[in-house]
Amino acid sequence: MKITKKARTYRQNCFREFMEPGVDEGYLVVVEPVHMICIWPLHGNGTRFAWIFFGAWRRLPRRVRRKILELWYWCDDIGCAETFSPHIVLDDGRYIGNFVENPELADLAVVEENGHRLRFNAQMTDQLPENVVADVVAYMLAMVFQFAIGTRPDRQGTVLSNANMAQEVDDLMSDWGFDPESVDDWYEETRAGRQPDTRGSAGS
Repeated sequence: MKITKKARTYRQNCFREFMEPGVDEGYLVVVEPVHMICIWPLHGNGTRFAWIFFGAWRRLPRRVRRKILELWYWCDDIGCAETFSPHIVLDDGRYIGNFVENPELADLAVVEENGHRLRFNAQMTDQLPENVVADVVAYMLAMVFQFAIGTRPDRQGTVLSNANMAQEVDDLMSDWGFDPESVDDWYEETRAGRQPDTRGSAGS
């Protein structure tokens, strides 16, 4: 897939019609202006999350960002369940389903609509250190990347087993410079009654 001129034009027109009013009125936050990636901060600290998301996004290898963008633009090109892809939502967690591949992330985030919708639980992301939130974002983007390259199952069938997909996500995160164990480590510290380290940053 390539980013077609038709997709670029559709995306620009769609952004002007549906997204710019939300940005102007303050209920949408632009994460990446070049490709018009936005966040719906329905709950929590949307500005903080947007900066962390942008930092994590920029740390991905360029080829990876390109493949993910092709997926998101392709949705714009053909028209899919999401009017504008991606649909990134920071909500209260009630709509986040069970994340069976890693139970520790079940209440943090989920990827839906074959990589076109990402939901994050503001109640958790507001508590987590910035570096851990960045790792959660990277985990979700690694799943989107799997959809983009065809190794994650879509509605038509399964390509890799859940265990293999989860391991591939961990490997991708490590290759990109993120820590796939940080969420587990944070949970262990809080469960043990120790004060978690909150000094991390999205750029570290």
